Amino acid sequence: MNKNTISLTGLALSLLSPWTFAETVATGGNPAGTEIYQRGYLSQEQALESIELQEGYSLKLVLSDPDIKEPVAMAWDGNGVLYVVEMRTYMQDADATGEQKPTSRISRHEDVDGDGIYEKHSVFVDNLLLPRFVLPLDDRILVGITNTKDLWTYRDTDGDGVADEDVKVFEGGPRGGNMEHQASGMIWNIDNWLYCTYEPYRLRFVNGKMEKEVLPKGEGQWGLGKDNVGRIFYSRAGGERPAISFQQPMIYGPLELDPKLQEAPGFRNVYPIAAVPDVQGGLRRVGEHGGLNQFTGGGGQSIYRGDRLPEDLQGNLILPEPVGRLIRRAKVTREDGYSVVSNYYEEDEFVRSTDVNFRPLWSATSPDGAIMLIDMHRGIIQQGNWTRPGSYLRG
Repeated sequence: MNKNTISLTGLALSLLSPWTFAETVATGGNPAGTEIYQRGYLSQEQALESIELQEGYSLKLVLSDPDIKEPVAMAWDGNGVLYVVEMRTYMQDADATGEQKPTSRISRHEDVDGDGIYEKHSVFVDNLLLPRFVLPLDDRILVGITNTKDLWTYRDTDGDGVADEDVKVFEGGPRGGNMEHQASGMIWNIDNWLYCTYEPYRLRFVNGKMEKEVLPKGEGQWGLGKDNVGRIFYSRAGGERPAISFQQPMIYGPLELDPKLQEAPGFRNVYPIAAVPDVQGGLRRVGEHGGLNQFTGGGGQSIYRGDRLPEDLQGNLILPEPVGRLIRRAKVTREDGYSVVSNYYEEDEFVRSTDVNFRPLWSATSPDGAIMLIDMHRGIIQQGNWTRPGSYLRG
């Protein structure tokens, strides 16, 4: 299976995605009897054609298989070099066979000629256990992996595109349990501290050492985004919350308003065009169209902070929803001293696809001022705790 990255540039999007043909079958239906039947993976051309964009935007594929597989997160260094987190053992079947094998990696990609397409590739760090995030520092990258709170930096000292130095910079100790409930999405906020999901602390380098400061609360699940004043936008599948704890920086304490105040009416309703009822919540989460009717929580969200796309996109929340095969564009407005999120489009979405394997799960403002998206492009998008015998499948 190959993975893809999409990029939204100029009036365009960029996509990282893997597309490969495989012998898989996906079927779905809705209460009205409409059925989707898709055998195998679409070609890259077919898959791109299946993606519906709002008027004025275009999408191009900038990185895909065989150069990346199972991408879940990404970040750029100060020279525009892209690092991609590849969870290569994530849910290869419904039983999560081989998931704990340390064969995942961080790959490195360069756009040599400035055309927006990545031509130079290397495996920067190999043989990792399901890496959860990457954050470029100076000439190093900071990496966290599954089942531990420890953090490592990796450096390439001889310029061959492969890290040959690794240093543990933070001793966090073990972290067990469901891999969905472990830290992800490390970001550098405007206060010069590092934040991630779940853990009730923030970190920073002081005199070459990692310093830890306790936060009032840990929050979020898969990824987090920040705005221009340092407010962090978290999301959580528990309670199906696509945007939470964004009223003020967490260092001042959690300020969670009634959803009726901080979410516009109907904000959690989603409008997919893939009529696939592979949802956790049963029939109550299947809409008249046959697909997901409400956010599962989402993940990989970001605030658009670039200058290459229309000005009215500035400060908008970009929120991938992999179960719905869509990406929400949300306005963030300040009303009476608090923030409110609302769908930019009435009963519509920013990006959505009929391809059952379209799984958008990460977004970011790219160095050229556009938006880049990751499409993990696969069937199963749920962790094994919910797909093994004795549990029920959710999207």
